[in-house]
Amino acid sequence: MQIGAGTLPMNALRAFDAAARRGSFKQAAEDLAVTPGAVSRQVKLLEERLGVALFRRRNNAVLLTGPGLALHRAVAPALDSIVRAAEAVSRSAAEVVLTVAVSLAVRWLIPRLEGFQRRHPGIELRLSTAKDPRAEPAAEVDAVLLYARDGPPRSEAELVLRDLSQPVCSRATLEALERRRAVGRPALWPIIGAAAGDWDWRRWAEAGGLDAEALGIAHRFDSDDAAIEAAIAGLGVTLASRLLIESELRTGQLVALPGSAPIALGGYWLLIPPRARRRSVERFRDWLLETARAD
Repeated sequence: MQIGAGTLPMNALRAFDAAARRGSFKQAAEDLAVTPGAVSRQVKLLEERLGVALFRRRNNAVLLTGPGLALHRAVAPALDSIVRAAEAVSRSAAEVVLTVAVSLAVRWLIPRLEGFQRRHPGIELRLSTAKDPRAEPAAEVDAVLLYARDGPPRSEAELVLRDLSQPVCSRATLEALERRRAVGRPALWPIIGAAAGDWDWRRWAEAGGLDAEALGIAHRFDSDDAAIEAAIAGLGVTLASRLLIESELRTGQLVALPGSAPIALGGYWLLIPPRARRRSVERFRDWLLETARAD
């Protein structure tokens, strides 16, 4: 008789594999959390389907026959593979991989992650940091939190945080500007730049009706973090998102320039590709938006 793969019941194969491994229907039943009688019935069903005896019964033990040994050698690796695949899927379902800018991760997201872990202890969040995340996530990435100046990078992206930036400096720098009576005269500030083409300072100047060309860039750095640290060190005035300098403003390491209101330069947007829409990712999204609104 020819047997098709689809006609072999999976429960019977699992019972057979457990009994073959343990040499006992009773111990196999304990492994499978069923009764010994259930294991015996499943094995008998499989023997009837195959038309051969798979075990020799001896008191409380069972021994594989020749056909039983051959079947187990073929079935055991396949069942192991199924279990490993199921475990991998389970781990993947409970994991979220997020790509995020280094500065936002370190200065805003990571200090708040305890709240996410407390709410969803079964979900593992893995951060993949990048200087400038793109809207084309890699295959292993579930979500991207990226910066955009003018509106969403894609129609399906959701706004998480607005970038309200403001000129800030150290207290020592502010005192020096006050002595020179230069607090309200940006052209006299030692400006720290960190954006390509100084686009942020140019937009800030235009918003205030100032001549962007008159601004003097004293130092340039390739990251927000470096510019912020330079300002703390007293090298000048940087234009920083208030999201990134909460701690420094609170401790007084940085102070806002009097009379310089924050302006909206852009925003951080969450992009989740359709392939990554699953429960763990949606739970992270909901927590992220709720946390951002609370700020």
